[in-house]
Amino acid sequence: MTPSSDPHAGEVYAELISSNLERQAQRKSSIEQRGLSVISTSGALVTLQFALVAVITGDDSFEFSALEKAALACSLGLFVAASVLGLLSNQTQRYPYI
Repeated sequence: MTPSSDPHAGEVYAELISSNLERQAQRKSSIEQRGLSVISTSGALVTLQFALVAVITGDDSFEFSALEKAALACSLGLFVAASVLGLLSNQTQRYPYI
C-alpha cells in the first residue's frame, strides 16, 4: 500500500502530529516548572544558610577558619548558579515543537 492510496492517511498523520505537539508542550511546561522549583529552593536554602551563620557568629569570640569561609563562599556561589540556571530555563525564547 502506498501513502497516496489510503484516503485516511491524512487523519492518521494529523493525529500523530497533534499528539507530538501536545507532548512537546507538556515537556516545555515541565522544564519551566522544574526551573521555578530550583529558584524557590535555592532562595530558601540561602536564607537558612545566612540565618545559621547569623546565629553562629552572634558570639563575639567566634571566628571562621579559612576552610569554613571557603566552604561558605562555595556553597553561596553554587546557590547563585542554581538560581541563574533556573531563571535561564524560564527565559522567553522560541521553543521548537518539531
